[in-house]
Amino acid sequence: MKDGGKDLVAHLVDESRIEQTPRAEEGGKRIMPEIAMQSVAVIRHAAARGDHVVITGPSGTLKTTAALAAAAEIAGSLYACINMANASQWGVVKVVGEAMGLSLGERPNVSISFGKIESILRRSGRLLIVDNFDKLACWRKDAGLHLLRDLQDSTGIGMVWVGTAAGARYIRDRREQGMESIYAKIGLWLD
Repeated sequence: MKDGGKDLVAHLVDESRIEQTPRAEEGGKRIMPEIAMQSVAVIRHAAARGDHVVITGPSGTLKTTAALAAAAEIAGSLYACINMANASQWGVVKVVGEAMGLSLGERPNVSISFGKIESILRRSGRLLIVDNFDKLACWRKDAGLHLLRDLQDSTGIGMVWVGTAAGARYIRDRREQGMESIYAKIGLWLD
């Protein structure tokens, strides 16, 4: 069907995208769909209490948008995004260090760099938001998840992991194979 020269289905898809897109209204107040606002509320909770929260959902559900909005709103929060190129212990240390504004070099010692990050974050009350955490949830290559858990254990900071349901399933399904300590730390799951 055509609607003034434009395919009606394409028009409806465009309207749906516009409706789901966060946008500013007068005065700079942010307007977001309900699902994104729920995610921001959960992230605020994690920041206030120093909890560990996991937010999952399919692509396109505004998880990253909510994470970025919360990071911009919550003073001192850090946003680190995992991609396949940094889905390793060193990659996690590097993106967290970059979120903190640290220069760690190209391939310094992971333990020394982790210690530097740890000493800065210890009892700081800050929040670390890790987007695409599910890229760290790979059988035999999940050391980055353990490193993040160790960081929260040693510093007491709040932590929010954002990603797909596959990452959450990985943690839940492998509790008997070394994921119990991570599973036990997570106080709230939002899907």
